[in-house]
Amino acid sequence: MEIYFPFFEELGNKSPLFNENDTIFERLMRYNDITNINIIYEDENRERYTVDYDETNPTLGVPNSNQKTIISQCGNLYIVINKNKDIKDYFDLEGINDKKLIETCKNIICN
Repeated sequence: MEIYFPFFEELGNKSPLFNENDTIFERLMRYNDITNINIIYEDENRERYTVDYDETNPTLGVPNSNQKTIISQCGNLYIVINKNKDIKDYFDLEGINDKKLIETCKNIICN
């Protein structure tokens, strides 16, 4: 399974997760440890996906070596969870740093 997704900067400023002091973006950047993706639809139906998690070391809490995470110059977070691919395989690095293009994309997605 291939997993890749962007989070727009507005989400990153929301309240901390897991009773930590980190914002959502700070938490996701500090720990590459996503194990599952839970999707909750407007009608309350749910789907859960387990990601490809590879611990290079069997110690509990070791980061997922398949997870790559960056924050663009526009302040948006991009995550890819795939053993053989990277951020640039799913997202155009010039494009994700183009503020005008990102605003256009957000308008299309959010409206």
